[in-house]
Amino acid sequence: MEILRRKFAASAFALCVLALSTLLLTACGAAADEPPPATPTLLSGWNMHNLNKDGFGLALPSNWEEWDLNTVDLKGAFSDMRATNPQLASALSSQVANLAVQGVKFFAIDQDAISDGDTFATNVNVIKQSSMLLSPDLDSVTQQSLTELRTQFKSALSTDVNMQKITINGRPARRLDYDLELNMPNGDAMPMSVVQFVAVRDKSIYIVTCTTTSEQFGYYVSTFDNIGKSLWLFEPSE
Repeated sequence: MEILRRKFAASAFALCVLALSTLLLTACGAAADEPPPATPTLLSGWNMHNLNKDGFGLALPSNWEEWDLNTVDLKGAFSDMRATNPQLASALSSQVANLAVQGVKFFAIDQDAISDGDTFATNVNVIKQSSMLLSPDLDSVTQQSLTELRTQFKSALSTDVNMQKITINGRPARRLDYDLELNMPNGDAMPMSVVQFVAVRDKSIYIVTCTTTSEQFGYYVSTFDNIGKSLWLFEPSE
């Protein structure tokens, strides 16, 4: 089981880091009025994961497990990857070591994917970035994200990026979805489907990224939507 956990962590983080390099946003705009706080309603069997110092919470099904970015599990995952793909392992491990600096605050995996022997661990990650100037404008952030996605992935992006305007717990947000084909740590090309949710609060940008294989997307799409719509933004505390 530990070997499986390491293999899936390596595969999931390969995509996590690639997506992260695309979405390091710096867009700024005029300050906007904060909507009144709203506490999300949990679905039956779901748990809320609160990161108080980062000012957000996210709900996940009970079978999803949050992973500490600094655990031995991740070190083992990259050790295993290094044995089969040293160049990729070296590139990824150096980036993962700085994930917190780059803005990744949360990472979780569907444990059922490991138990069922799937080839990829369906996962979610959340990045938070702070604007150095005025409060970020949601439309500007989203447009920059779309532009950078198309620039970064190019031909690997197998569909256009769809964007929807939605509301999450009383707060304006954007939902993006797209398909792409990426080389995984074992060298195989795998069609992936990604759903992202973008929201802003004060001077911070929050991006929730849910990823699975295109083959499994139909099974997970409603779960992804419920995860994204559970995003709860509040005043950070120590």
